[in-house]
Amino acid sequence: MDVNLVALRFIEALKYVDDHTTTVTHSRAGDPYLQGIQSMNERDTVDEVVEYWKSTYPTDFVPPKVCLTEQPYPESKAKKADILFDSYVVEVDKTESKTKWAIEAKRFQFVGDN
Repeated sequence: MDVNLVALRFIEALKYVDDHTTTVTHSRAGDPYLQGIQSMNERDTVDEVVEYWKSTYPTDFVPPKVCLTEQPYPESKAKKADILFDSYVVEVDKTESKTKWAIEAKRFQFVGDN
């Protein structure tokens, strides 16, 4: 999987999730925000993007475990990558996995009520 395909699929999935999410986030006072990417937290957004991607383009993920979320980095089990894409090499009696992409999703949010 190349970086251009990753970017195109992610953009498409973000648009879909923004229009179709049922996730409701609440303010500290308990009031619900409007549904959409703007009010979702990073983890919910990544989960819904990957879910959409896997269901819309299943052939991008063969075998199915080629895309994983919230996976620890090798150098620090406390830090986790939002999305990992693995490339698999299948041998006679086993499957070896080598990580090809570790993606960090970052959420931008303007602060204030204007």
